[in-house]
Amino acid sequence: ISFKRFLTGNDHKIRLIFVSKWMKNVFTEDLNFKKNLPKNTIIPNPIDNVFFKKIKRPKKLKKNILIVKNFSSYKYAGDITIDYLKKLSSSPIFREFNFTIIGKGVILDRNIHKIENFKNIKIIKKFLDNKNIFKYHKNNSIFIYLTRMDSQSVTLSEAISSGLICISSKNTAIPEFIKNNYNGFLINNYDEFLQSLVLL
Repeated sequence: ISFKRFLTGNDHKIRLIFVSKWMKNVFTEDLNFKKNLPKNTIIPNPIDNVFFKKIKRPKKLKKNILIVKNFSSYKYAGDITIDYLKKLSSSPIFREFNFTIIGKGVILDRNIHKIENFKNIKIIKKFLDNKNIFKYHKNNSIFIYLTRMDSQSVTLSEAISSGLICISSKNTAIPEFIKNNYNGFLINNYDEFLQSLVLL
């Protein structure tokens, strides 16, 4: 309540900046702002599109899939990602793709046994700086980013900037950055995940 009073006080010249429309809506609902919301604008976290630039990838890379994820929080759906890959392994198309998973955290540690024995899945248990992330962008054509909640996702935005075809969850702020069937695929469940891979 005190923060709301601070924002609506006449003594302050305030402009609020949100990274997405979804984040603005959450903010206004949480503080019950029905009117008198201070001046505001939406500016997503910027991506260096000179560094993360679109490149032409050779055909041999078209079925290479990259997953970069923080496996420390269930918010980022690392458990769902692994479960989808495990389920996909029973599909005939599974062997057509090569997967590279980069990240670390307790969720990966608890679930790695489900996927670590597949020859077409490479797991790199570490975090990368931008220079090395782009190196992996160049060697893949598809980017999978499943999430339970995200106000933007800089990781996803970098992948889009690099020209990767992105498959992500249709929730929270993600639809503001991916237009379904235009610059990626928005999915709600495993069946839609599978359908997007079949189409690709």
